[in-house]
Formats: sequence, C-alpha cells, structure tokens
Amino acid sequence: MLNLTIEGMGSDTKMAVNGNVSYWAEGDEVLINGNLVTINPPNESGNTATTSVEVNSADAYYGVYPAGICSGNIGASCTLSLPATYTYATTTRQGHTYQNLQSPMVGYTTGSSMQFKHVTGAINVQVVNYYGFTIAVDNIVVISDKYKLNGSVPVDDMTNLNVDAQTSSNDAEKRVEMCFNGSTSLHVFAGDSAIVQVPVLPVGNDNHFTVIVSIHKVDQNAVATTFEKTQNAGGELSRAKVGYARFTTPGLFSVSDSKRVVISQGNLKYSNGIWSFHTTQDGMCFTSNGDVSSSYNAAGTFDLFGWGTSGYHNNEDTYNTNYTPFSTSNASNYSATSNYKGYGPSTTMSSPNLTESSANYDWGVYNSISNGGNIVGRWRVFSKDEWDYIINTRTTSYTSGGTENVRFTKAYLFNSVHGIIIFPDDYVHPSGVSEPYNFGINNTNAAAWSSNTYSTDDWAKMEAAGAVFLPASGTRDGVNVSNTNSIGRYWTSIYNNASVSYEFYLNSGNAKTETNTRSYGYSVRLVRDVN
Repeated sequence: MLNLTIEGMGSDTKMAVNGNVSYWAEGDEVLINGNLVTINPPNESGNTATTSVEVNSADAYYGVYPAGICSGNIGASCTLSLPATYTYATTTRQGHTYQNLQSPMVGYTTGSSMQFKHVTGAINVQVVNYYGFTIAVDNIVVISDKYKLNGSVPVDDMTNLNVDAQTSSNDAEKRVEMCFNGSTSLHVFAGDSAIVQVPVLPVGNDNHFTVIVSIHKVDQNAVATTFEKTQNAGGELSRAKVGYARFTTPGLFSVSDSKRVVISQGNLKYSNGIWSFHTTQDGMCFTSNGDVSSSYNAAGTFDLFGWGTSGYHNNEDTYNTNYTPFSTSNASNYSATSNYKGYGPSTTMSSPNLTESSANYDWGVYNSISNGGNIVGRWRVFSKDEWDYIINTRTTSYTSGGTENVRFTKAYLFNSVHGIIIFPDDYVHPSGVSEPYNFGINNTNAAAWSSNTYSTDDWAKMEAAGAVFLPASGTRDGVNVSNTNSIGRYWTSIYNNASVSYEFYLNSGNAKTETNTRSYGYSVRLVRDVN
C-alpha cells in the first residue's frame, strides 16, 4: 500500500480558487510506475488530502497526475504533455464544495508515502469586481511573450523535479486558457474579489504576460465582455515562484477625498419578505407601489419606501411605529426622530456617527440582499454629503465634447426611461456609441431627457465601461404614486429634524440633495465601500 498525499495550501499543491483546501477527488487517476491507479475513496485530515493505493512492490515509486499527461515510459525521467486548456470543476468532500482543477503534478518516493508536487508554476489572477452587480468569470487566458507555457516537456530528474524554462516560436504553445464549466462558473459579487491560479510552465525573468479575463453579468446573462491587461511576471517564474496579475473591472465612484464605492446594479425592491435589486438599472415597479398598505402582507413587489423602513425596530423606541418596508402612514413617526436618540440609518448632520442600533435602520446593513451577495451588512445607503460629492465635487477622467471632468448627464434609455447617467471616476466611453452632452443641472428644458438617447446595445456597452443609471422612478404618498418617469427621489442616511430627512432629487433640470418628509415613499440605491 502506497499513501498519496497533497500537502495543503502551499506553492507545491494541487491548485484551487481563493486558496481553498485542495483534496483528491473520487475517481482521480494517477499513474504509478506506469500502472493506472484510480483513487476511491480519499481520506481527509485538516489541510492534507491522503489516499492509499495498492501497487506492485518496487525500490522506487514514480507518480504522475493526472495520468493522461504522461507519454511513454515513466521512471527516473519522463515526458509530460501539458494541456493548453484547463477547466475548474466543483469537488464536494465531507459536505463542503471546492473548486479544483487537474493541475499537473509528479511524485517520487522510496518509502511508503508519496507527496505530489507541481510541474508548473502558477500565475495568480485576482479578479476584482468594481461593478455594482455580480459577475461570472467565464475564462482567463494567459499569453507569454516568448516562453512556452504548455505542450511536451521533459522531466529529466523525477527525484528533484527539474523543469527548465523553454522559449518557443509557436504561438499555440505560449497560450494557456483557464475555463469554468457551466454551473461551476466563478461568481464574484460587487466589491468582492477572487484569486484564480492558472498553471503555466516556468519562464525566464525577461518575460511579460498578457492576461485576458472574460466575464458576463450574472443577472442578465449578457454577452461576455472582455477586458485585457498586460502584466509583468516580476522576474523568473519557476515551479516554486508565483507570478501575479490583478484584473479590475471599472465602476469606482469617489464619495469623499478618501473613500470610494461601487453602486448597486439597480434600485432596491421588496417582495414576499425578500429584498433584492432590480436586475437592470432602469428597473422600476411603477404604479404597483400603490398596492402597498399597512396591512399588506407580502403579496406583491414594491420599491418606494418610507425613510429607514428596513424592518428593524428597537423596542425601546416607542415613538417609531413605522419601520416596516410596507409602512404607508403619513405621520412623522418614522425612524430617526430627535425625540428618541436619533434612531435611523444615521444620526443628525451635526452628529453623523452611526450607532449599532441606528445602522440597522439602513436597508443594506440590516438585510441580506438576495442577488447582492445574500449577506447581512454587505451594503449601505448613501449619505447626503456623499451624494453632493459624487455629483458636484469629485474629479473624473472623462472629457466629452470639450467638457472636462464629466460626472453625470441626463439620459433617455431604450426610448422609454428617463433618468441620469453617473460616470465612474475613470471612464472611457465605448467606441461606436455617441458621446453624451448637456451636462450639469441648470438646463431646465423638460425635453432635455431625450438629449442623450441610448439603445439597449449602446447602454450595454456603457454599463460594461462602469456607467450607472438612476431612473426617475417617482414618488409614493400613502398609497398614491405619482411622477413616475418624471422625478426621481433617493433617500440618504441623514435626517434634518424630527420629521424631515435628506434625499437626492433629480428631474429634467435638477440633480441635488434637499430635505423632505420621511413618510414619503422614495427609491433606495445602495453602495459598498471598497479599498
């Protein structure tokens, strides 16, 4: 019996996503001294995966994994054929799910235990999602300037695993693709990141890599959008050394001199006890918001909320009786009244520090958003100062029609939806899409919504470049809905006095913060802080 081991979490181990522990999978095939061995079942202990197999007795044992990469004889030396395409797949062990791939490994021993080590090095690709929606990584392509990354490779010394860097004139040998198959596609939530290891043969210290990451938006199943980044390997990439490439998607917005956020993929909505984002940025519930009432028990969907109606309630706060998302009372006793400790998404302008109780009145802090990571505390609402900063103060790299530092513009999407487009700090307008114009908030022409009209295809390209759209989604007063597609009102986290809080207001001629009665039903757009 020969014990086969993968040592956990080191540079010489079987690769995985996000540093997950790697295990032998049931059905893995290993070649031991030329004999095919099927692993079934593996045993696990901590960060180490072991299994025992029966082999013919020998003075020394040489192993190759996966078995299919070895051509010819296996002994003190062998020839391996490394693939140009790898596929991550889900492995379930002891109730836990891991994403592993069959990364090439070899092993040697003269005893009864064989530890497998990598033939390749690995490029660590960190995918950082700065969109406001969930993305799926479809594939990652790594291209070498001059060195071979796949194909036939001799292993001259199986005892020490010596693999030398090899130059190549064959473009196919200088390219490795990492795929995710079907349901195991790697999802990265807004503001999150994932690290994927891509196996490549060792290269010299005079090499550069091009890293191409293809992604698509999960909720719309949109056509994959490809971004390209050229990355220096940072010196020699040997079996034990790891290169690093950091891929980021656009969509960062400064909300102060020191803080940036991602903005959610759509306005917040509520249905049947479930909080979620509209799956498109223009999404609105329109007049169905009028179906909501104080006795409304989760029979429909709505997206216009009274201020601070996250569903949280502090039992000591007897003043605040309207805290549910379906509150429709016109009374002022919504959360965060100065009569009792300032409960609500935040405290006053003069004392803006959040307490644990007040933070819970924030829809994104208290609730898990089902298509926004489904984790409590992942999101939060804008403050008044942050809206002011993002619209009036921050610096952007975008210049359009001779106007520099373009932050936002009015728009008319799909010939049906009015609103404003907010451009991220570093925005590059997509080729083939008409440049926007009529910037600022002083154009009072009601027809100005149509100054910038974009089709579905145009907007898909602008969204892929990081642009955010705020629809003019109207107002609810009690159960009466008005001004849909004419006015947009978005709550902030700051209140002004016992009955009034700050909102972000937009129409065809304005985009500004102001105060209003907190019993009105307004839109909520959430953000996540990023480093």
